[in-house]
Amino acid sequence: MRSNQLISILSIFIFLCSYSLSYSAVADEPDENTSKYLSTVNFSAAAGDPLGVQAIDLRGNDCYPQIDKLVSCGSPDTLSLLFFTKSEDPILDVLINLDYGNGLQYGGFAEIGILDGSGTALLDVLNSSNPTSPTFRLSELSQAGGGVVVNIAVQATCGVDLVANPAGFNLNIMPGDCDIELAPVSAIICTPEVNISAPAAVVITDLETDFCTAQTISQIVPEASAGEITFMISDYGFPTVDLTTIDVDGVPVPVSSLTVDPVNGAATVVLDGNANAALFGGDGVLDFGETAVVNYCFSTVAGCLPVDVTNPVTFTTSVFSTCNGQLCGPGVDTETSTVRIAYNFGTLPTAEIEIISEAVACDPATGMPTQFVMDVTIGTSRPEEIQGTLEDFRTQLSTCNNGALVFDRIEIYTGGTTGGTLVAPPDGEVSATLSGAGVLVIDFRGLKTDVDGAGGLDD
Repeated sequence: MRSNQLISILSIFIFLCSYSLSYSAVADEPDENTSKYLSTVNFSAAAGDPLGVQAIDLRGNDCYPQIDKLVSCGSPDTLSLLFFTKSEDPILDVLINLDYGNGLQYGGFAEIGILDGSGTALLDVLNSSNPTSPTFRLSELSQAGGGVVVNIAVQATCGVDLVANPAGFNLNIMPGDCDIELAPVSAIICTPEVNISAPAAVVITDLETDFCTAQTISQIVPEASAGEITFMISDYGFPTVDLTTIDVDGVPVPVSSLTVDPVNGAATVVLDGNANAALFGGDGVLDFGETAVVNYCFSTVAGCLPVDVTNPVTFTTSVFSTCNGQLCGPGVDTETSTVRIAYNFGTLPTAEIEIISEAVACDPATGMPTQFVMDVTIGTSRPEEIQGTLEDFRTQLSTCNNGALVFDRIEIYTGGTTGGTLVAPPDGEVSATLSGAGVLVIDFRGLKTDVDGAGGLDD
């Protein structure tokens, strides 16, 4: 695993520098005492160019990582390499390319473990698009500055046996175009396993509104961690029901990680902590005992439900550990739940009354009775066309109970505004009764003609 526990900077550099000086003068092989501490040394650079960049693989040395905790696409282990030179002039822009053997890949980080003596060396990851051959840049090296230890992440892939078939590394250093073959890795690879909780049932009560549920993913293998998890959901009622959003612990899943089948709506989400370190608690891996909550939401589009829609529907979710998009683990954990559509828009009728003229027994101007005229504007509490529509309703108005007023007629404005023409509703479609107690009841339940114009009561 990654290790920040390092032996004395002073003592190791005295040893390494004294060794490199004595060796460049004499032999092609390290002496017996030196071999006890150093597993792989770049002697070709020292012999061919005493002022070139040299590298030492620090595996086999106490207090350095040994690459013995490998997990398939999970938490990376660490390869520590020492880079140094006897050049008094700084060597700038040292390019380091590391080719990983079969079953190994770059694990997502590269950092300086021990700074050079002057503390001026910087490390950049130039290209990691190919995880089996990343390239790094060390800003400078010099004899006066001292050596620099670079820690590079090593991750196992899936389906390989490094005990039976050990895999090594090939290191290329520029300038000098120096190739070094590093010792192979022989280690048991730990494979993670994930499972998921059952989701709560979802009830959709409105249009174009998200109704959500959640499931908890756990990694259940001790000593393992999952860096890539695939989550799938299907049979949720597509296309009547739409899957609108998915996030993990509040972090939205990027579009690049989501695939939706255009025919049946089945969604596949690759939760790749190696590519998105914000996942799984911010370190990109789901450790043993750690959990992650997947939240996802459904909605229905505006419009009436098809007559043949299945309601409720039983949807299926599944989760499994993957590595580079391939199943990696003992199996798939599957759960089911339901999505039910039960619209309840909560729409209420609204009414406004305006008195146009008061009733008088004898109008001074005409000598005739004047009618009592009022405008009644009926609407609903929601402005949406579908959610705000009311059907089969009747209106009740309380008037005087002394019989002074009698019902005359009902007219409706065409277009739904007072600027339209007043027309009587078709015969037999609207009825009105006035009780002796002065209650006027207007029944619109038989109205088949949209007298006020398209849109029902929303206008």
